[in-house]
Amino acid sequence: MHDAGFVRSAVARLNACMVLADNHASATRAGQIRAARAVDMVEHVVPARLVLAEAAITISSRVALIDRLVVVRFEDAGGALRTLVWEPRLADAVAATGFNGQRSMRSGVTFGPPPAPRQLCTIAGALERCGVQAADIDFVGLGDLRGHDLRHLAGTVRPLADEHQPRAPLFESAQILVQARELAAVRDPHPIDAPWYVAGSGEDLIEDRVVAVEGDVSLGAGVSLISTPGLTAGHQSLLLNTRGGLWIVSSNGVASDCWQPLLSKIPGVRRSADAEQREAIVPAAGAHNAPELYDSLLLERSLADASRADPRWLTILPAGELASRWRQWPAVPTYSHGGLSLGRF
Repeated sequence: MHDAGFVRSAVARLNACMVLADNHASATRAGQIRAARAVDMVEHVVPARLVLAEAAITISSRVALIDRLVVVRFEDAGGALRTLVWEPRLADAVAATGFNGQRSMRSGVTFGPPPAPRQLCTIAGALERCGVQAADIDFVGLGDLRGHDLRHLAGTVRPLADEHQPRAPLFESAQILVQARELAAVRDPHPIDAPWYVAGSGEDLIEDRVVAVEGDVSLGAGVSLISTPGLTAGHQSLLLNTRGGLWIVSSNGVASDCWQPLLSKIPGVRRSADAEQREAIVPAAGAHNAPELYDSLLLERSLADASRADPRWLTILPAGELASRWRQWPAVPTYSHGGLSLGRF
């Protein structure tokens, strides 16, 4: 049984989330996007304890995550057609984080070092699948800067340590959209957060390519960036209004189970959520601010619509999702949307 104090607190949090959700939803529902498509980009292995609740029962100590890139076509306020690329992930940048370099020391000799991150598709290849080119991209959005190297995306004003020329921008005409708090965090990371970032990622950038946004931002018809801090200091989520309803793309969870733990079939998750009276699951470790992350998960839940494929589940797409593979059973998503493919490019 939930005690009265918990119920009052939970209702207050949900009411606050619903007010924010109504404001976001009404602004984003003003128009619909033309198209959106997700492409699997990088596979990397992480300790299960970092991305699932401690109560989750797993056979393997490691799980594979599949990071996605999402391409969105929409009209801006003036009616011009724009293209957004969300989370263009590079395996080299994931491998360059301090956390990735230290994992083998924490993995134990029994299992040996974890495999290196693997690029499943190049950025050029992902864009080609959507019928667009790098020159067509107007905006690049990053949910957070963990596992990203801004120098590779925005370009640099001087050569990197082992190179002879400055880096050119990966997207020649795009503005890179990142929360101001996140940009400050990568440039001067707290020691607890530093292993998750690429060292030097925020230095020597072509500054006019990076736009530090504050809070929630509408980019055009059916597209908004929503401030959802907690996983990192300046995490943001992508909100899309589509013919199939409102979708959220977020790095705050690694499976639908994280937002809807009472439907989870991962052993221990549902029991833990019920016993601890929690309506969402936060990672056991690695979050910058766990209470903030919990509230952001609730906000995302309040924003998302019911899936038309299975109305029990909300239209929330993890930007990095647990791979559905037998060797990491039972740490596999109870339900997966299988990506995103809406409209025509």
